[in-house]
Amino acid sequence: MTEYVSDETFELMLAELTAVEKQHGRQSVQASDFYFAHLFQPSVARAAARLRESAPHNEPIGVLVSTMGRSPATTILAAAVWKPDYLHIIYGDGCEDSRDRAHDELAKISSLRRTIISDECVDPLDLSEQFGAIRRAVLDRRRDGRVDLIDITGGKKIMSAIAAQAAWDLTLDLCYIETALDPVRSGPKFGTESVEVLRVPRELKASRNRVDAHSARHAGDFGSAVRLLDDARKMAFNPRADDVAAAFSELGRAVQQVDRTAVRAATRRLDDMWTETGVAEIGSTLLGGSDRAQGVLRFGRLFASSIDDAERPVSVVLATLAELALAHTRWRRPDFAALLAYRAVEYATHMRLAHLNPTGRFDGRSADWRPFLTDGAPDAVLAVIRRAKAKTGFEYDLPSRGGLFANVVMLIAVDGLGQRLDDPDGTRTIGQVRGFTTARNTSYLTHGTTPISAERVPTLLNDMERLLTAVLAKDLDGEVTELRHAIRPLLTEPFA
Repeated sequence: MTEYVSDETFELMLAELTAVEKQHGRQSVQASDFYFAHLFQPSVARAAARLRESAPHNEPIGVLVSTMGRSPATTILAAAVWKPDYLHIIYGDGCEDSRDRAHDELAKISSLRRTIISDECVDPLDLSEQFGAIRRAVLDRRRDGRVDLIDITGGKKIMSAIAAQAAWDLTLDLCYIETALDPVRSGPKFGTESVEVLRVPRELKASRNRVDAHSARHAGDFGSAVRLLDDARKMAFNPRADDVAAAFSELGRAVQQVDRTAVRAATRRLDDMWTETGVAEIGSTLLGGSDRAQGVLRFGRLFASSIDDAERPVSVVLATLAELALAHTRWRRPDFAALLAYRAVEYATHMRLAHLNPTGRFDGRSADWRPFLTDGAPDAVLAVIRRAKAKTGFEYDLPSRGGLFANVVMLIAVDGLGQRLDDPDGTRTIGQVRGFTTARNTSYLTHGTTPISAERVPTLLNDMERLLTAVLAKDLDGEVTELRHAIRPLLTEPFA
């Protein structure tokens, strides 16, 4: 137990210390011995009482990191007041005697018997070294249900500044021991120590985290967005908005990775949250309106439903591919954008051929063209193939496997695709599709080693939009367009 002595007794002991300092010097061993033997425990008692009165701190302290200079007094006093589970002392070269004295005095304090004490010497002018030492000390020992602190009282000013920066980075409060000046001793007046807690402005940092999270999300880095928003939630006075934003970002990441299991989990999380008071309003604000928020949720449910269904919703797949192509353009990933655009159009042609087939199916892996080659269709197909050869210079026959080029040739011949593209004989369309397939096949993501330039992508995306509209005709175009508008706020538009 720390002892509390009367003011009169304390003043008498302080006068004795002054006499010892005059005889031996303020930094002498004799002065230090006298202080710790007679004045230290009463100073701790006074400081602890002031702390209880001014800023009650009921949470147990996990890690206390303390910077220390040539005097160990403030480090020892901070440890005696806070009684942490772990005390890590940061000191500079030349302060080894202070370190040793700190260990000796700390060992005498009964309330610190359970405290694990460690120390580390750093270069006060090496920001990275000290910053790393503090981060390791906290992160290696951080425990739930404990509050961590950084005491910046001791050591050089530069050490305190670096420690304060580490506290901001780790979102920790600071501890500083304020002491009045003793005009007689021209030094700190023992007994006036006041342990001040300097709160990190958590709401400010949470706000900055949100800005960074939305920037990360806008750039397609959904993982960083989720992490930043989770951190913001821990710091905010009203964390629910960060919970909702993180949940939408998690859904965005799942869609980005075309991970249906993750989409289902993220959608269920949002659906569960949506029943809570105020969450629907938060989601509507984030996404720019109730209809937009509901659209994202509807898309998530449709996307996730395909996990159990034998037939995946065609409109969901097409909307996902097309919007991911646009999103990867914004995220500056041109090869991914081009490949997704190609796949969107190819998938649309597969679905259109399935729609035209009396069986309702079309397997592109081993295409059966016979259902389409009725009446005058064979002659029409041969005519389109001849025009394709003339346009591209390639010898070409209808292949056994369905692909974008073969599918488009067939749709021009039997479905009037050319007319819907204002290209009656399909010649211009064949040339565009050939350019599409060449870009795709030469990309390093498929069969080639040539990256697709960012400058080429807008042309490919324009071709994708034209072809999708024409291929889908009136069968699915409206539903796909609706779903594309629904998913867009999730992938490429910033939260409000």
